[in-house]
Amino acid sequence: MRKWLSLLVVLAFALPAYAFNVKIHGDFRQSFGYDSEAGFRAAYVTHSKGIYVNKDVIEKKDLYDAHDDDFNANAKYRMWFVASDDAKKMIGVWAMEVGSIWYGDPNKGGKYSGDGNNYETRWLYLDFQNPFVSFKNRFRAGLQGVGFNYWVWSETAMGVKMYGDVGPVGYELAWFRPYSESKRDQEGRHDAFFAKLSYKISGVKLTAFGLYLRADSVGSSINKSGNYDDERYYVGLEAKGKVGPLGVWANAIYLGGELYDKVADKDYDRSAYFLHADVTYDFTDMFGVRVAGIYASGDDDANDDNLDNWDAIDIDNGKYSTIFWEGVALDDGEFSDAPYFYDKGLMMGYIAALFRPTKQVKGELGVSYIATAEDLEWIDHTGKKQSDDYLGTSIDLRLQYEWMKGVYFQFTAGYLIAGDAMDLYDPKDDADDIFRTAMRVKFKF
Repeated sequence: MRKWLSLLVVLAFALPAYAFNVKIHGDFRQSFGYDSEAGFRAAYVTHSKGIYVNKDVIEKKDLYDAHDDDFNANAKYRMWFVASDDAKKMIGVWAMEVGSIWYGDPNKGGKYSGDGNNYETRWLYLDFQNPFVSFKNRFRAGLQGVGFNYWVWSETAMGVKMYGDVGPVGYELAWFRPYSESKRDQEGRHDAFFAKLSYKISGVKLTAFGLYLRADSVGSSINKSGNYDDERYYVGLEAKGKVGPLGVWANAIYLGGELYDKVADKDYDRSAYFLHADVTYDFTDMFGVRVAGIYASGDDDANDDNLDNWDAIDIDNGKYSTIFWEGVALDDGEFSDAPYFYDKGLMMGYIAALFRPTKQVKGELGVSYIATAEDLEWIDHTGKKQSDDYLGTSIDLRLQYEWMKGVYFQFTAGYLIAGDAMDLYDPKDDADDIFRTAMRVKFKF
């Protein structure tokens, strides 16, 4: 026994010393909200993972009369472990999520005794430096945030990414496989490849990017709209940064490709585009303005072979209207996660006042005009065909108070002056205005 102990001591001193670190991070949230029309909470009428092909007449939905006003609450807790060596040549990340658990939910542990299945794996990857080069050239493999573009694909998926920089030029090359029906059969498999190049000029980062996605379907659940083979590509430019008091975030993206409907034995050609601009200006440290706009092209002819509507891959839109999209103070309670409605696109203009009365408090009060790029068409309760593009004018307030480092109290309130296109969601074709408000306590470390 002593010989073995002596050998271990000798080896311990002979081998080089490696130091490893493990850090724990968390993002804990408790949210509370009120909706005047509860049917619009987490309705997901348009989902970014859905495929929307030539919808002539939109199916009328009942999101008003079937639901009353409602007070609600949910919890979402995220925790992640980061293990690394001192030089961070190798990093391992394991992140988990519990939630969102709506209070009283019988399926996710919100009921009596907290019984239910509510655990999710959020990240699970290794990130390491290429040992054969001296400049920054890293690989990240596993379940990770895709991070391609906020308006195209920003959610989590399995893949391998190579990234780094050569002088002032940053780069990313990646392969992702977000879905596969079988480990062995290529049918029903989704594969994506993308590249990004970036360059920073005077505080503004310019990024050129391109992505190719081939999604072969065998009628899987991810293609809720039908059985399609989808081959698409995105090319675009993004500018993001700040120069003095002026902030800018702009995107111009083109979507092309082909889609084959296996059921109808029909081919479609994709040709769509997305434009976004968000400009801020700080007049003082306490006051500024924001002006923003979105145009997502829509399809105006359901009988041709062209798909002119913008489609994202998988995103989670949390900007601008808190009635339609996710607000800062309520998790997973949005009407849609996509910046468009079905295949009819989106036109949106937004103007807001930004205020920071103290270092701990910041807020934004904005007004947005929201419409579809092409008319929504539906059959009303009398059997007549109706069409309109005006969804409404949204007034939104966002407030955040940072009590101490990592502890935030957040508040949002939104009021939608409903437009005529919202009659699509009312059985009597007389849509009411919508009010919602939420408060969240957030602890991040």
